[in-house]
Amino acid sequence: MEFQDKVVMITGAAGVLGTALSKRFQKEGALLVLIDKDKEKLDQLAKQLPNGSDSIFIPADCRDDEQVKLYVDKTVDLLGTIDVLINCVGIYGPITQASDISSHYMMDVYETNVVTSFLNYKYAVPVMQKRRSGCILFVSAVFGLRGLPFFSAYSTVSHALLGFMKSAALDCVTSGVRVNAVVPAPMKSTMMEEVEEILYPDNPIRGREQILGLLPMGRYLEADEVTESVLFLASDRARYITGTSHIIDGGMTAK
Repeated sequence: MEFQDKVVMITGAAGVLGTALSKRFQKEGALLVLIDKDKEKLDQLAKQLPNGSDSIFIPADCRDDEQVKLYVDKTVDLLGTIDVLINCVGIYGPITQASDISSHYMMDVYETNVVTSFLNYKYAVPVMQKRRSGCILFVSAVFGLRGLPFFSAYSTVSHALLGFMKSAALDCVTSGVRVNAVVPAPMKSTMMEEVEEILYPDNPIRGREQILGLLPMGRYLEADEVTESVLFLASDRARYITGTSHIIDGGMTAK
């Protein structure tokens, strides 16, 4: 098992991607620390994992500085270290023209998608630097590489996250800690179903057709297809890879 007894912390763990990652890393022998602000969904995740009782589940708001510090400290107290940190927290935010977005909603998307990654990095990286070993992964989006009408908030924070990732990677490159990002295309999820309905409330299927029209492969990305890339980047096989954006977009950015 590639991650036998490695401490893997996943934030946003109860989401579609977080759940898929939790199951995959558990199969590889990892000791899981799973964070999500939705306690009910965390409880559901615990029931889905074959060895859920062996994992640590912590309900917390990853946008809150104090709460992030507390769950990082708790992890170190219980398990001694953090080998891998994956931040899956993210929302699309308002889907409308940029001029119609309030500053409140723009900041909400920024705090959810960027500040969470910053805070998790801030408190986890010193733990990893003490052992001169560790891997941090952020989940951005293909909209961090291109623009798209009505998605200006999501595109803005996705670009920002990739910028932070590059600088953060260079900050700790000599201390044995690697920092990378996965950049997925739209993923099959309830969140995408909501986006389809927002685009065309009277005909969500039309919304799906419009989004799939952007994807050369003609289908949504599956969460399991992202987990394999994450597994590779978190492993020793990727020991010379840091500061990179690993694109998983079915050819979307090739157009």
